[in-house]
Amino acid sequence: MQLQPSPALFDMRLQFLLTLSATLALVAAAPTLGPTIKLDSGTFVGESSGLTDAYLGINFAKPPVGDLRFRLPQLIPPYKGTYIATRFGPMCPQQAMDFPFPLPGRLGEYVKYILNIIYALAHPDILESEDCLNINVIKPATASETSKLPVLAFAYTATDWLRSGFTEADSRVVIQIVGKGKAFVLALASFTAAVYLSFRVNDFGFLASKEVKEAGVGNLGLHDQREALRWIKKYIAQFGGDPNKVTIWGGSAGAVSASLQMLTNGGNTEGLSRAAFMESGAPLPVGDITHGQEYYDFIVARTGCSKAADTLECLRKVPYASLKDAINRTPSLFSFKALNLAWMPRTDGVFLTENPQILLQKNIVANIPYATGNASKLVQLDESNCLTGNCDDEGTMFSFSTNNLTQVCNTFHPVLLYLTSLCLHRTEAETEHWVKSNFFPKMTDKEVKQFREMYPSDVTKGSPFDTGTENAFTPQFKRIAAFQGDGVFQAPRRWLLQNTVPTNPHVWSFLSKRGKSRKYLGAMSLKNHVAILERTEELSIVPRIGFREC
Repeated sequence: MQLQPSPALFDMRLQFLLTLSATLALVAAAPTLGPTIKLDSGTFVGESSGLTDAYLGINFAKPPVGDLRFRLPQLIPPYKGTYIATRFGPMCPQQAMDFPFPLPGRLGEYVKYILNIIYALAHPDILESEDCLNINVIKPATASETSKLPVLAFAYTATDWLRSGFTEADSRVVIQIVGKGKAFVLALASFTAAVYLSFRVNDFGFLASKEVKEAGVGNLGLHDQREALRWIKKYIAQFGGDPNKVTIWGGSAGAVSASLQMLTNGGNTEGLSRAAFMESGAPLPVGDITHGQEYYDFIVARTGCSKAADTLECLRKVPYASLKDAINRTPSLFSFKALNLAWMPRTDGVFLTENPQILLQKNIVANIPYATGNASKLVQLDESNCLTGNCDDEGTMFSFSTNNLTQVCNTFHPVLLYLTSLCLHRTEAETEHWVKSNFFPKMTDKEVKQFREMYPSDVTKGSPFDTGTENAFTPQFKRIAAFQGDGVFQAPRRWLLQNTVPTNPHVWSFLSKRGKSRKYLGAMSLKNHVAILERTEELSIVPRIGFREC
């Protein structure tokens, strides 16, 4: 006689199997818990690549939204609860880029619009938001709280305070370097932030006017950077970093930012950094913050705040889309004004108490190691040294937008311009007028003559340098590129060196001539940055300068 299970027992078995199956399915579907870090009473869950652990999008200050727009960064309360830190935080709002070759009227507007749409579609992972004061930390997977590794605080290579950001592509570089056995902690903040720092740019970070000066809210992007450095000082030990071994590293606007961090607070770093690594950037002669009044007034008028009793307070309440549209209509990096930027650091009486050049003359600068030197002759540095430097042809990238100066006699083919002395002389005069009206309104006739002697129309003397008659995009292109490269990059670097070397022996400088064969661009701005991060023999500059000695 065959025994049959009772209905009750059968139901129990079925329920058991169903429950077991559901449990196993949930376990299989559950994501693998990533590495964790404890900050205050909060737990941050990161992600691991095997070689590195990454903790991304961590807010280091309160979101500068609503009433906090156009205000100094506010301290964030202690962390509580669990945070999933596996995605990069949003970038701060970006200014739309201009097409580098001027086009007339609405055609230029349409091309600019289409190019920015294409850029957005090509980078779907890049999000923008005013809630952007976040920091990204990447560390070796084996690092612990006792590791005390050197730290790189990377002020991202923002496009001269107009655009900035850190993306997944950048993180692959970090993984690549760590994979070579270089132990360090990279703090990447979206001010843009490394440990990557992310900071407010364009109007959001560098609004400038008498109203801004009176309110004490100038240079907000630099204040964001400072707050991110304070965050690193407070928390980086939990990631395996040494808070006393932080090097500020930046390129272009990031390098200028690093240099200005050396000038603020009377040159007192507050122990936030022990060295600086600056590529293609040094303290600029920025002028008073009221010099940006025309752009402030434009934004106020464009957003309907002209009749407000307090225009700055009105701007805090303007819808984001309206403010962003107004910003996009101001001159950008590739506009006709070129490197005479609308949005940049300026002397505000708070972060920068005087013009940076004057502060350097008075030796009001942090006496920390930094450097600039020739990339073809890398030097072994000791525990006290660091680096800053430039490329040979810093100005080429930013000089295409002035090509309508050199397309004088518009009916001629560019080749014929060389054969037409009338057009060439007219071009020379227009270039000199552009330099005077755009950069030096008080330029005397004697100084114009000196400019003509130092920056002749002879294409063999222009930038890209040492390329003879080649790379003359237009008759005046190499002349303008040489002037802009010297004025914005080389001269500030030399002024920094001249005023610090007598009292600071731990200074190195480089001049990179890599990439001279590149048509029209030559050894362009930030090519040294690419060389340092690429898998080339020049990668040796990274562990020597960025991660160990500095």
